[in-house]
Amino acid sequence: MKTFAGSLAAGILVVSAAYGVDEPLDAKDVLTSAGSAIWTIENMGPQITMSTVMSTAVQPGDANTSTVAYFSLMGEPGRLVVVDFATGKPIKTIEMPGAQGSYGMRVASDGNLYLASHSSGNLYRYKPGADDVEKLAKPADHVTFIWDIVEGPGGKIYGACYPKSTIFEYDMASGKMRDLGPAKEGEDYARCLAWDESRQRLYVGIGSHADIIEYDPATEAKRSILPEQYKDAHFVYSIGAVEGKVIARMDPGNLALIVDAESGNKLGEMPEFTGSLVSPPGPDGLVYFSGQGNLYQFDPKTGEGSDTGYDLRGEARGFAWSKVIDGQSPELLIATTGKNVHHYSPTEKRGERRYCEIPPLPLHIQNIIAGEDGKIYSSGYVSGQLGIFDPETRTHKQLQALIQAHVDAIGELEGQVTDIQLGGIVWRDPG
Repeated sequence: MKTFAGSLAAGILVVSAAYGVDEPLDAKDVLTSAGSAIWTIENMGPQITMSTVMSTAVQPGDANTSTVAYFSLMGEPGRLVVVDFATGKPIKTIEMPGAQGSYGMRVASDGNLYLASHSSGNLYRYKPGADDVEKLAKPADHVTFIWDIVEGPGGKIYGACYPKSTIFEYDMASGKMRDLGPAKEGEDYARCLAWDESRQRLYVGIGSHADIIEYDPATEAKRSILPEQYKDAHFVYSIGAVEGKVIARMDPGNLALIVDAESGNKLGEMPEFTGSLVSPPGPDGLVYFSGQGNLYQFDPKTGEGSDTGYDLRGEARGFAWSKVIDGQSPELLIATTGKNVHHYSPTEKRGERRYCEIPPLPLHIQNIIAGEDGKIYSSGYVSGQLGIFDPETRTHKQLQALIQAHVDAIGELEGQVTDIQLGGIVWRDPG
């Protein structure tokens, strides 16, 4: 008896042939009439589960409301988890219909949370207290990923997309979506966004040939401001903008490049920038970002940055400043990919951390092979891991610590399963 292994939604299919004929399955995981005569399909359930946080956001409370943190989880479908900031306890977990997750989300001035999505390429919205997430609109038919979103003036949300480095504008009041075209012709990735209130300009990080594009909504003009010596990098992976200074994370590496937005000249470098966001300016004008799990600060007036020494235990992807209550100094509120929330006091140079109980979810199966031992091996998107399914016993187990195994492929070499990644080959003995 022959076996065929494939994937469907969050599960794995094991299909047994009634006799030794190799009949192909339909590309849409639906058997043709000919295939139905000789194949049977069983859904064996999720093979890989993990709590994979891709983006976060914080919504500050006031005298009458509580502060909440939002965590976007990869899954089939993706989920939005609403967490009580004070306790770290989940309030509710909500499916994102038609999406595997969100790489970027922001709390907007209308009080709602807006979410990017993949691989559907839709913009979503969550209204606090609701039990569902609304699917709003898609920027263009060709868009599959919205990587990042940010709010600009006049109640507009801007988004950065893949492919064709598409950027868009969404009017929160009217619900009108407008395709603004490619941020840069010939490039596929508009990877990150920042809005500079002082210049009234949008800044777009580009890949896979790095660039920074300044977009003026008033004139629709676009221009490059990345210094020439940095254009051999692959990506501007994360970006922030404040008072005419642009902070760009260059990839490969975690260099934080500081650029003068007016002239496009390099102002300086900082060694670490591994998060995806730069905070809004605090009362003293400083902004914050994460580097290798620590909190960094940057002063746009002096152009100098430094490590605060505060341990985030994760990368910061959501920032907000607490509301001023009873004359207290505002605190920086942070939510991280490490499933932590933080209160950080810039005046006291210290913070408090609380772990959040984020549930694991089934991951999309990215790669799958049948081993010589008769077992089925699969890796998940985007967090890798290795699922091992035994068709004879109908049991499965999961091996941790294989990072992003979907990148190229998984295979078998001399009886051992290999995870072929961009960074090399990792051998795992299934036994």
